[in-house]
Amino acid sequence: MPTPGGAACYCRAGFASSGSGACLDVDECADGAAGGGLACSQICANAPGSFSCSCAEGYSYRDPTGGAGGGTQGDGLCYASSPEMAKMFYATKNKVKHGVYYT
Repeated sequence: MPTPGGAACYCRAGFASSGSGACLDVDECADGAAGGGLACSQICANAPGSFSCSCAEGYSYRDPTGGAGGGTQGDGLCYASSPEMAKMFYATKNKVKHGVYYT
C-alpha cells in the first residue's frame, strides 16, 4: 500500500509482520488473545490466523460469539457440566474444606 513515506505492508488479523516483509502467524495460545490475558480458559488450539477454544471432559464452553446457528452468547469460559463437578475444595492451615458451588 503506497503512503507518503513510501510503501507500507500490513498483515491480516491473526498475523504479524516479521520485519522483512513477511506476515507470520501469531500464536494466540502462547501470547494470549487480543486485549491481553489467556486466549482460552482451558484448551487452546492455534491455527493460521486464528485459534479455537475447547474444554476438558466434564466441562462445557460458552462461546462468546453465540456459536454456529445463533446460540446464546457466552463469556468464552469453561463451566462444569454438572453441579457435582463444580464443587470447590479449599484449605485453611490444617483442614481441607468443601461445599462451595459455582454454576
